[in-house]
Amino acid sequence: MSLTNHKDNPQEEYHFESSSDYCNVDIINIAAQNVRNSINLNEQDDAQLKSIINLEKTRYLFAIGNISHDELKKRIYDIRHNLVKEYHREPFDNGVIDKKFYEELNKLYRYKDE
Repeated sequence: MSLTNHKDNPQEEYHFESSSDYCNVDIINIAAQNVRNSINLNEQDDAQLKSIINLEKTRYLFAIGNISHDELKKRIYDIRHNLVKEYHREPFDNGVIDKKFYEELNKLYRYKDE
């Protein structure tokens, strides 16, 4: 399984669940900070955002060869499972946090929804 750096494919909208790209950690961090600056996060929102960030960073580690595909699958499962167990929320629920994070991320990659 090979992933493409999203900076090389910005004409496509990016989302963890529907893309075979990965994002750079610096861009992930900026997008997360933009979400924090624009939305008053409660405890569940913050946990969801942190889970999305961790999922994105885990995909990045796999893409650059620092973890195996089996480790990627395990970490994805663990991150999702822990969020659902503790906060009864999915990382990708099409809610405010999920949508805002990917809106910010795509803006940073200069994706234009035309």
